[in-house]
Amino acid sequence: MILAGKSRVSRLLFLDKLLKTDLLDNTYYSFNNEYIKLDKDVIKKFMDQGWTYREIINNHHGKSEAEFLRNHNLIISDDELTTVRHIHKNILPLFNLPRKTDDYYYDPWWIIPEPELYKSIAVDIVNETFHHRGIVTNNLFKNINFFTEKITKPILAFRPFMVLGNRFYLRDLKNEFGYKSFGDYWDEGYDDSHSAQAAYDIVIENMKYLNSLTTNQLENMLIDMKDILVYNSNIAKRYFMRGEAWKRDVKKYLDGKGVAWTGTKGNMAF
Repeated sequence: MILAGKSRVSRLLFLDKLLKTDLLDNTYYSFNNEYIKLDKDVIKKFMDQGWTYREIINNHHGKSEAEFLRNHNLIISDDELTTVRHIHKNILPLFNLPRKTDDYYYDPWWIIPEPELYKSIAVDIVNETFHHRGIVTNNLFKNINFFTEKITKPILAFRPFMVLGNRFYLRDLKNEFGYKSFGDYWDEGYDDSHSAQAAYDIVIENMKYLNSLTTNQLENMLIDMKDILVYNSNIAKRYFMRGEAWKRDVKKYLDGKGVAWTGTKGNMAF
């Protein structure tokens, strides 16, 4: 399963790779065409800052992340930029979910795992907020690993995951929180890749391998993973139930002290 949410550059480049395979045929997915969700609260926030409604629409509506990353030294090739714009304009939104409401971006389940959906999948391909290695030169965007609800959903639902995040996301996830990953079952070399583009290729090869397995083989794989899945879920439950500690972890990132942050707080000014 791939729940991609906002139209970030990395997600659209990954979608381009997927569209050139048959992997989406056996995948639940959700790729939205909005980067900034212009609901009433967001529009009011902009208007409170002095924007007119027309300025908000002209400057934000219908644009992908690529249009906002120029000030952060976007370094993808011209061909890649053309691909991103084409997918954003001509292909998105793209949904395949077993439910009446396809648009997961506006769904009440976006923050917690939807039981029926997670019962229907074998592996969650997590598309994290920050996955900008090889896409921009901005230190914050390409270096920080920010652990969000996206990774906790498969963990709480007892499902394995692969993660498209910045470099060493898995390493820091394990060192910081104590989770276990799934290197015994597929190639986790994507975590060490210096670019998002290189990570896609490894994840796609992993997906091809999983796609080659029968339903019975996938079920047996999950049974074999049971100890890891239960362990991870218990770690997550303890973390969320231990009072205010999680707020301190989030504050580290706001202060430029995330475990994968290699810059300084001063570098965070955009």
